[in-house]
Amino acid sequence: MRDETPILLWLRRDFRLSDHPMLSAAAASGRPVLALFILDPLAEAYGAAPKWRLEQALAAFAPALAACGVPLVLRRGPALAVLRQVLAESGAGAVWWSRDLDPAAIARDTEVKTALRAEGLEARSFDGQLLFAPWAVQTGQGGPYRVYTPYWRAVRGLTVAPPLAPPSPRCAPGRSCAAKAWTRWDLAGRCGAAARSWRNTPGWAKRRHRPGWSGSCARASRPIRHGGIFWPRTPRPNCRNTWPGARFRRG
Repeated sequence: MRDETPILLWLRRDFRLSDHPMLSAAAASGRPVLALFILDPLAEAYGAAPKWRLEQALAAFAPALAACGVPLVLRRGPALAVLRQVLAESGAGAVWWSRDLDPAAIARDTEVKTALRAEGLEARSFDGQLLFAPWAVQTGQGGPYRVYTPYWRAVRGLTVAPPLAPPSPRCAPGRSCAAKAWTRWDLAGRCGAAARSWRNTPGWAKRRHRPGWSGSCARASRPIRHGGIFWPRTPRPNCRNTWPGARFRRG
């Protein structure tokens, strides 16, 4: 019999529908899903500008999820405590997330995964930020590369999978937790416009370094930071030779 317990998708820096390994796997499982963002101590420690960008990213992504029938639940507090609370409220039997490889995030996620598995729950992490995980490309002596040029020589011939299409996840009817509006969090001002992608913008290659242009790399950093764009695998037909993935083998 197919497992029908909901999956709790813990979103952190992956506010997008397309090219999202975790979301695609959830949709392929056929199980109902709930989406959750936690304003935990790591996010609380952001400065004013990053919090404002986080607010914009949440405001842009929530309607996209809602269009799929999946409400974005917002909670505040320590990650493990909040996850336990939402699991109890929703009846979900699994927590999935995209890996965040910052040292503090690794420590948090390790604690969460260990605790949830000890309680008999499924805890699973996915790629979603990098083309190649650090442990997937190592030196001949073992361990990560510390110099860019040898690293580039090691990875330039590796195959890069094509971007994933937006999936159609199945919501968990009747099990949605009450969502809290991000405007009540008072992070750092009003929610802004949706994150932008400049994949088809003519002239991007020549103007991308000009801060005054709306499609510059500097302004693209906002959606990239919170995962609105998976930068390495986002194709840009008009400037294929200017983005890192253009020089890798395509799968």
